[in-house]
Amino acid sequence: MTKKIPPVRAFLAVPFLLFLPFCVSAQVAVYATNHTVIPDEEFTVEIKAQNFDSVVGCQFSVAWDTTLFRLKEDSGVLSSELESFIENFNYSQADSGYLGFLWFDPGIQPVSLEDDATLFTIGFEVVEEESTIDSIRFAAFPVMVEFANADEEELDVDFISGAISIEGISDLLDRQGRETVLVSCAPNPFAKQTQISLDFKQRVDRATLRIINAQGEVVMQREQSFDQGLHMLDLDRKVFGQSGQYYLEIKSTDFIVTHKLIVL
Repeated sequence: MTKKIPPVRAFLAVPFLLFLPFCVSAQVAVYATNHTVIPDEEFTVEIKAQNFDSVVGCQFSVAWDTTLFRLKEDSGVLSSELESFIENFNYSQADSGYLGFLWFDPGIQPVSLEDDATLFTIGFEVVEEESTIDSIRFAAFPVMVEFANADEEELDVDFISGAISIEGISDLLDRQGRETVLVSCAPNPFAKQTQISLDFKQRVDRATLRIINAQGEVVMQREQSFDQGLHMLDLDRKVFGQSGQYYLEIKSTDFIVTHKLIVL
């Protein structure tokens, strides 16, 4: 996906900011909103500002990890509170994970926005399937950072990245597991025998129940269906062989749940 800003329009915006005197005034804060998302989900990040007072023009870039997120085509949308007659978004480096933004008031008149007002929005799609935490951050490429106010002062800017938490397949299965079955064990730790209680909130047609030791080796495995309701499982120490830490795992195509067991 490549979209270049027309040269004439780009020329109008950048020199306007570059030829302003370089004195520093009040600090503006620009930040991206935080999100919790899942694989293949489309989501919209809002780029917001604080202390956006008497600003006549600004430009900066937004960056992201292209292995985690894909920019939706032409997804940049300028806030209705900002007027513009130029192309505000530079998509030339979007395939590399960079989007340029530039704006100045058409009449070169100062614009003030309330704190936490949205400057623009960007749409993304999650392409990563595993659980991870990353961010939508800011950069000076392909558009350098410039903010200027009505007094022809260059403004300091504090950029704050937006945290994006991806609840991948493992997270989703674990969450669905907690919603499907409640597991308890007594006694735990135990020396001779323990009883495991499995309280299923709904019927599960087929699930695999395993006991796994600390080295990841399976010491017991069975497959069965579970009706809704309470199921009891008595386990003798002979199943485990030796003392140590073990995990009970119940897994199906739709969920997974684990419970720690300690054998004395």
